[in-house]
Amino acid sequence: MSETHDAPPSGDHAEKHEHHGHEPHGHSPAHGETRTAGDAPATHAPAPGHAPAHGHDAGHGHDAGHGHGHGHGHGKDDSGLGRKAGFTMACVGMLLALCSALVGAKRVEVIASMVEQTNTSSQYHSVSAKHRVLQAQLQNLHARRPDPVAIEAADKEVASIERKLSDQARSALTLRTVRLGTKHVLNAVTPTQEDVDRFAWLVMKFADQREAAKEWAESYDEVIEAHKEGAEHYEWGQICAELGIVIASVSMLFKSKKAWLLSVAFGLLGAGVVAWTFTTTSAMLEHAKHRTEACSRRYVALSSEAADDAADEELIKIVEGGH
Repeated sequence: MSETHDAPPSGDHAEKHEHHGHEPHGHSPAHGETRTAGDAPATHAPAPGHAPAHGHDAGHGHDAGHGHGHGHGHGKDDSGLGRKAGFTMACVGMLLALCSALVGAKRVEVIASMVEQTNTSSQYHSVSAKHRVLQAQLQNLHARRPDPVAIEAADKEVASIERKLSDQARSALTLRTVRLGTKHVLNAVTPTQEDVDRFAWLVMKFADQREAAKEWAESYDEVIEAHKEGAEHYEWGQICAELGIVIASVSMLFKSKKAWLLSVAFGLLGAGVVAWTFTTTSAMLEHAKHRTEACSRRYVALSSEAADDAADEELIKIVEGGH
């Protein structure tokens, strides 16, 4: 057998080989094999029942990426709801603290107003007692005064007797002496008109003070009622805030958006109750305080002792002068 050797590639074939270089997925021809230019490069066909490795990896990567992105999205939503619930709890907690402070302040104001009303009531009772004492003194002075009609009738009768005894000088002198002694006694025990007028003026003055003190004490009822209503309504807001905090905690625990929205609703309701209570209570207190201040000024004006001091000085001058 003669041994044959492959001829070296021709020039054209060498240039074509240098131009294409190494074929990536082909195989070089085996020794003793000839290859024509029209032949396609050989490829490896996948085994039956197996998908290409690259496609499998790509599909797996796509699924993994999709799953990772989906999970990440859920985590983001949950963390966002948690932040919202936490922020809601913080805001409603501040509302709860505000309501607690307002409730405490209103209760203190109720106690303070009741103390002021008690002091005013004590003044009313004091003035009322003085009025009763002065009224009794005035009644006593009135009882000591003789009856003007009886005095006039007695004077007429004594004058008639004097006319009958005019011719009897001694008897007439005796009768006149008795009359003078009687007038002296009556003048000593009968209060003067000035004293009676002074007592009557004091009685009227203390009567006015008693009425003013009574109105002043009653004016605190509106103030106390306004503070009581304010404390009660602020407690309503406090309850709404507490419910909002509890429901916000539940929404954070169960990742429930509906529960979070309900907690926000309770927080807004509590804030609305606080704002409404502040507005209405402020209006009531302003009206009540105006009335209280007006009654206080009236009582102080009626309690002025300037006129009493002037009357006392005049009485002292009369006593010292011997009149």
